[in-house]
Amino acid sequence: ERSEAVAASSEQLFSSEEHSTSFNSADSVRAPKKRRKTGHTEQKEKTKAATTASSPKKFLVTQSAILKMLSEAVKSYPGVAEFIIDQTVLNKDGESVSALTFIMDNLLAPPAKDAPPGREDTHEHAKMILSTVAASNSTDPAKEKLVDQIRLSFISSLNTPESPAKHSKIQAIVSLMS
Repeated sequence: ERSEAVAASSEQLFSSEEHSTSFNSADSVRAPKKRRKTGHTEQKEKTKAATTASSPKKFLVTQSAILKMLSEAVKSYPGVAEFIIDQTVLNKDGESVSALTFIMDNLLAPPAKDAPPGREDTHEHAKMILSTVAASNSTDPAKEKLVDQIRLSFISSLNTPESPAKHSKIQAIVSLMS
């Protein structure tokens, strides 16, 4: 009986809204006071929000440097190739795709004339990582996945509407095979 009474009283204690949403006056912890914003700090926040919204993000490491590091890791450690083949990432549409598909769809083709700066050699490093993954001492199922990803990327690029980007992407995929 006593344990049931203790359980019932503790249930009442923790289920009451007074104890779950705010501090009791007997508690020793106080909530911090809110500071009033002055006109100067409000102007700073508006300026900061406007500059962050209009300026593009600057990354510390470029895509080509990441691809180069991954390529070196694949050369040094054979398990990294299988990890890259099995890895999934989110594309621009928020869909989950394999890392190889992402590389072939977004990074393999040479950049257009209006591409952002710092992307000049990304396509070369994308080719390098795909060729090192293919040449690695990974298992046969991993190499089969790689071949399937290349085939699917080729088919999807054939199904896109006619454009110069389509042809440059097809050329980049075919250059992997030769």
